[in-house]
Amino acid sequence: MVTIDDIARIAGVGRGTVDRVIHNRGRVSKDTYDKVVKVIKELDYKPNIAARMLGKRKDLKIAVIYHNYESDFWNQVESGIAKAESEYAPMGIRIDRFVLEKINQKKQEEVLRSRMTV
Repeated sequence: MVTIDDIARIAGVGRGTVDRVIHNRGRVSKDTYDKVVKVIKELDYKPNIAARMLGKRKDLKIAVIYHNYESDFWNQVESGIAKAESEYAPMGIRIDRFVLEKINQKKQEEVLRSRMTV
């Protein structure tokens, strides 16, 4: 995975300059901007969303709503949710499960509205 440090090294600029180019903030000369953008494109840089979230130091909650229908499918869904929860918990991501007795759109909407924060 390409990092900001990689881009800075190849472009011959500082890490802060790369950050300013990526986030379009601060002053960067046109030549330097063009050089950094060229390296970003050549390396096919994609920001690391997990690293960005860690940097913000905010917890993220994900609500998962599904109905309680006994089957291998829903057991696999629950297993996948549990696996994701254990992998992402160190990054401050929490998964709240809401298991409904049956498919009920109104109940799903109620759960979503009760969990939304502004």
